[in-house]
Amino acid sequence: MTRPFRHIAAGLGLAMTLAQPLMAQDTAAELRARALDLPLPESITDLIERGFDRRNVGFAMQDLYSLFAIPSNIPGPNHGLNAENRDFALKLSLARRRAAMIADVLIHDHDGDGTVTATEISDHFLGFGEHHVEELLRSYDIDFDARITPDELRAGVIRRIDALSNGQLLDQILTWDLNGDGEVHTDEVQIMSDARFRPETDPGR
Repeated sequence: MTRPFRHIAAGLGLAMTLAQPLMAQDTAAELRARALDLPLPESITDLIERGFDRRNVGFAMQDLYSLFAIPSNIPGPNHGLNAENRDFALKLSLARRRAAMIADVLIHDHDGDGTVTATEISDHFLGFGEHHVEELLRSYDIDFDARITPDELRAGVIRRIDALSNGQLLDQILTWDLNGDGEVHTDEVQIMSDARFRPETDPGR
């Protein structure tokens, strides 16, 4: 089964910091029990219900975390997600999503003039991308002239990004502080997903 999400951290070149060790007195069973008491995002529970294995669910969870991850080149003592850097992490995630959405459209701008036409989108898919043409124009072409101008692209991206839902997702991730150090790191995200599987029976580990 293929990975359900693109690995955002790799695409952005983020240097992910390794998590701090979990408390020595916390056993694997205790951490698993805590993880099972905390909810997962709907997008992840949907993958589990559809039969995705431990490995793919783990990739998807790390991709979600990567949306908010603080790059290691940002000044500060550590880079786990916490209440203090919550607002910055949210702004960072929205900026990443805007950049990705803009890039997904501008990749079709073959002549580099800043405007994407229906012809350019079609040519990009060698004439076999009619549904891509329709989807992009429906999302961004405000005046229905079969062209996506820079102003239309900017307006469409702002309209499509739901800052509220991003904030709710981040707040949910912040509850995954399994070792009680006030921060959420990648190992805790992994435990959150692993807890939903039985290691002795799941071949995707």
